[in-house]
Amino acid sequence: MFVVLMIVVLVTAAGVFVTNSTALEIRSAGYVRQAGQTQYLAESGASTAIARMRTDCRSYFTSN
Repeated sequence: MFVVLMIVVLVTAAGVFVTNSTALEIRSAGYVRQAGQTQYLAESGASTAIARMRTDCRSYFTSN
């Protein structure tokens, strides 16, 4: 009886560990996706600012 109880406890502990590990992996994947989107947004903003300054730099600085 003791052996069966120990097996059940070990399987439960392994299940809790796997569940926690999976949750951390999903959270990490979300952070990686968010970082990629932030990088693309920053590149887009920088490219837009450079393109606007290329067309007429003087009026861009005097109007803003």
